[in-house]
Amino acid sequence: MFQSAAASGRAKILLILTDGKIHDASQLSVARALLDGQGVQTFGVVLRRFSTHTQTDIDAEQVLSTIVSEPREDHFMNIPLDDFSKSVLKDFCNPNSKFGKIILAF
Repeated sequence: MFQSAAASGRAKILLILTDGKIHDASQLSVARALLDGQGVQTFGVVLRRFSTHTQTDIDAEQVLSTIVSEPREDHFMNIPLDDFSKSVLKDFCNPNSKFGKIILAF
């Protein structure tokens, strides 16, 4: 997956986004092992349609949280879709943001 993508000294990052049901959940433990073997920092974001959590959002959070890197609470977000740009994209490499602190620590 990341064999030639990362140059020496660069972090390997995978950002997984979902807006609901994860269809291949049975494959996640295999994927997690492959990612760990390649030193990939995995982040996950559940994008909700509404400000409140639906059962679909809760289910997606439970499944997606099993593949993100440890510590899980630092590699995972469950946010409304409208907040994605300002919560994740804008601050992804900001050293003061939730994800940026981890990414730039490598």
